[in-house]
Amino acid sequence: LTEAIIRQALTKIVLSLPTKPDLSKVIQYSPYLDEAEQEIRTLDRGEALLVSPPSGIRFAVPIKIFNFEKLVEQLVSRQGARAWAELKHRVEPKAYR
Repeated sequence: LTEAIIRQALTKIVLSLPTKPDLSKVIQYSPYLDEAEQEIRTLDRGEALLVSPPSGIRFAVPIKIFNFEKLVEQLVSRQGARAWAELKHRVEPKAYR
């Protein structure tokens, strides 16, 4: 990314950065990240730091980014299990409960 783009992006989601020059540039042009260098280096897959001065987040906040497809599958599966249990409860005669 060019310096102008990094400077103009007010809200940043910072993922793990593979090289020192990338890390240095993002920290140099991002307010509130100067003390988060070590934290950025230790980010794991699916983890990030969020910095958003316009929304009042004036420090790096750790966040977890989920695989959207897997998250939807899990939610649909849970909802299906609940719906099945509710349906089963309605259909079964009281004598069998």
